[in-house]
Amino acid sequence: MLYAAVLDTCVLWPNSKRDFLLSLAIEGLYRPIWSDRILSELVFGLRKRDIRRGDDPLEVEARLNKLLTNLKVSFEDSCVSGWEFLEGQYQLPDHRDAHVVALAEFAHARAIVTENLRDFPEDKLPIGITAQHPREFVLNTIYMNPLMASQAVLAMSERSGRHGPKLDPIQYLEKLVEKFELEELRPELGPYLI
Repeated sequence: MLYAAVLDTCVLWPNSKRDFLLSLAIEGLYRPIWSDRILSELVFGLRKRDIRRGDDPLEVEARLNKLLTNLKVSFEDSCVSGWEFLEGQYQLPDHRDAHVVALAEFAHARAIVTENLRDFPEDKLPIGITAQHPREFVLNTIYMNPLMASQAVLAMSERSGRHGPKLDPIQYLEKLVEKFELEELRPELGPYLI
């Protein structure tokens, strides 16, 4: 059984971060978990952002539908339901985050990947579940198997060029180092990309 991690809405929002996190999952390094509620929050936030910046509403809806379809097809066992009965059991600083912890406990996830660590204090989480910043989670994940993690970077490099210049694997690694603010990616993955 793969290591399972709940991806909070905030780490699914930036496209490049979402792409790397999910590319690591595609390589079999962990199983991503989310709920319809997390996906609804994601769609709401992306819709609001894109319309605010002036994108055509019909194009926004088409992009969001494509994103949801891709997530559901590529990760068909990631969307978990049935966790709702656990939601009121956690005394979190922000009660609106209880659904994330309930989902993690119900799905037997070992991590909640979030940028909002203060909202998930360790003493309020069920035993065996940790809240990890995306940088920490990425490092922990690539340490498990740098060769498989480098395959994710190679795949992302191959997909690059759709919305800008095509990047070779080392250039793409540099983009990830910058995006995640993780210098450690260079020595861990670089040797596999040359």
